[in-house]
Parts: sequence; C-alpha cells; structure tokens
Amino acid sequence: MEDAYNLADRNRILRDQQASSEKERKARAASARRVQRSTQSSQPDVGDPVPKWVTEKGYDGARGQLARIKYLRDNPKALAKLREQQRRR
Repeated sequence: MEDAYNLADRNRILRDQQASSEKERKARAASARRVQRSTQSSQPDVGDPVPKWVTEKGYDGARGQLARIKYLRDNPKALAKLREQQRRR
C-alpha cells in the first residue's frame, strides 16, 4: 500500500515539474519575442534626421526646438525620414 502512495506522489511531482518547465519555456519564448521586437525597432537607422548643428547653432534665425521645426519644414526628405522612424517605434 505504501508503494502505491509513493508512486502516486512521484507521478504528481513529475507532472508538476513538467508543467512548471513548460510554463517557464513559454515565458522565455514570449520574453525573447518582446526583446526581438524592441531591438528591431531601434536598430535600423538610429540617426536623427536633423543635424546637431541645427539645434545648437540655430537655423533660419531660430535656436533649439523652433530651429528643428523650421529645418524639418524646409527639408521634406528629413521630415519623411523622421516620420518613418516614428512609425517603426
């Protein structure tokens, strides 16, 4: 009779271990998918389409964010590149 209880306990422990390892495997796979998505969206062409000198030295009589806005308004290719980067995020 005691062997039957030991066998039942052993089977229960094995099932629990298999269930927990399957749960952990699924969690790791989901985490890997999230990491892959975040790295894909941040890798391609990470450079800012607006040159650094625009905000530092100014553009069209403006400095800072206003200079950035004016630069993007006058350079549609840079604006399109910025919008594409924002879409990928």
